[in-house]
Amino acid sequence: MPRVLKNREEMKTEVLRLLSVDARMSIRDLAAALKVSKATAYNIFQEVVKEYDLHFTPEINIGELWRYEFVKQARTHSKKEILEDIVDTVPLIGFEEYVILLKFSKKVPKEEQLLKALGDSFMPQFVARLRGNYDFIIYLVAREYYEVASFLIDVGKKLKGFQFTTDLQRLDRGYGFFPLKTELIKQFNLFDTYLNLLVGLNENGRATLSEIGRESKKKTGSAQMLYAYERLKKTGILQRVTYYEGKPKNVVDAMIQISITDHYAYQQSKTKWHMEMVKGYEKRHNEYTYMCDISSPLGFLMFMSFDNGDDAEKFVDRLKAVYKGVDITYYTLTEVLMGHLGIRDFDMRYTGQYQMLERLKLVPRLSTRQPKTAAVENPNLQDEEAPI
Repeated sequence: MPRVLKNREEMKTEVLRLLSVDARMSIRDLAAALKVSKATAYNIFQEVVKEYDLHFTPEINIGELWRYEFVKQARTHSKKEILEDIVDTVPLIGFEEYVILLKFSKKVPKEEQLLKALGDSFMPQFVARLRGNYDFIIYLVAREYYEVASFLIDVGKKLKGFQFTTDLQRLDRGYGFFPLKTELIKQFNLFDTYLNLLVGLNENGRATLSEIGRESKKKTGSAQMLYAYERLKKTGILQRVTYYEGKPKNVVDAMIQISITDHYAYQQSKTKWHMEMVKGYEKRHNEYTYMCDISSPLGFLMFMSFDNGDDAEKFVDRLKAVYKGVDITYYTLTEVLMGHLGIRDFDMRYTGQYQMLERLKLVPRLSTRQPKTAAVENPNLQDEEAPI
């Protein structure tokens, strides 16, 4: 039986969770979910957008891009080119996610010095200052390791006079996202309609499909944009249109590195932790931001956001109480220099972790992996003609 929402604050929290999974949900659907009038739903929607400075943006599955970049190459190159001249004629396909941790041995560069050294590359998406064993963290996206290595060499040359070491990790994302720069999305080698749609959604995830089509170079019609939207969803490239908070209420952002020391003990406690994660999401607003596996040392990284320092310490204590066979290192993100953490109030039932628990029959099975909402041409309409 659906939970009865008692007051406006509860309804605002519910709107945040609904929009985190489908930010293009129409006002009519929001009203139906809240069991209020469309006018009331619209007012609550406007309140949460203003209060948290919501930015609506696509969550893109970078790991799936290579498949559809290859499809484009296969359609635009002859068999001879693909089979005989692939090195010269077919560019690299796909992108990978990386984290670089920087540790300076003596003096640490100022914010403007580091950003100048990073230059105008499309690869860095998020940069922050750390408190802990490292001084800075850089999350970046590149086509291959050698691009990252070349990028680091160039940064080192520009930071001449500063001595530093790096820890470079390739990531295998399990949950969450970092908002991507439009400059990166424009590097995707997809068909124009798909690429223009992703760029348009990145500028404003609730823009009408007609608006996005008109602003594209080829003036694509709304019907084509709607088809492209559905195709991107089905292929898994577009996980969802979601949001990130420009003014989050949380004040402590952190990175937690978990290194496996005893694989058997770790695996025995992993399911228990996922149960704790899914059970607690309703009470702990916005804690989980991004989780990914790393290979050296074997383990994973968690990016978190907390209301205060006490909550952060309690979270680490909970981790230590549940996880066995691991070493846990905690870092505080003291200042964001570029980009945003993808902070949102996400419904944990739509995660891969919940899906795993479903297979083990440890949690109730959802009737669908995505909420039953259709693509909406204009999600902001609130009158009787609003599309369903």
